[in-house]
Amino acid sequence: SVCRNVSISSQRGILSGAGTMTGSISANSGAISPGIGNTMTLGGLTLNPASGGGLGSLVHIDINSSGSSLVAVTGSASLAGILELNVDPSTAPGNYTLLTASGGITGTFDSVTFTGATPNYSLSYLPVGAPTYVQFTYLGPSVNIPATVNGSPIYSPAVVCCGRPIILGPLPVPGSGATT
Repeated sequence: SVCRNVSISSQRGILSGAGTMTGSISANSGAISPGIGNTMTLGGLTLNPASGGGLGSLVHIDINSSGSSLVAVTGSASLAGILELNVDPSTAPGNYTLLTASGGITGTFDSVTFTGATPNYSLSYLPVGAPTYVQFTYLGPSVNIPATVNGSPIYSPAVVCCGRPIILGPLPVPGSGATT
């Protein structure tokens, strides 16, 4: 079991590195972190949600231009808790396998966080219906382009097209009064 002793530290216990553990791992309030480019093979995996003020489980995965670290479970994996991703700026858009479980996956991560800026991405539990792996699809970094009209920023436009705000909805007929 990977957890923390609340009377000693508020930090998580961490199972990190590469290699094989034949037994089942339960990460109560601890972290699983294979390390960049490494595969950590576990006999089974149980992750717990953060509830009642507890930390819950955390799985940390590094992704860069060479690929991603991987948690490979030879049995079943019960997911919950937090998936934390460290996406290097050199990472190319594409699909990255983060976790595999030959005995199947139940549950999903409660949340996904990033150590840096949140990119454009999707997270899938595949194949649908009887998942055996978790796939991260990196679409690229988020782009924040501020909208402007004649050089002045628009802070809350409904929609912006061609640099101009567009109001959605019916246009009023002249002389007909307000529309709803």
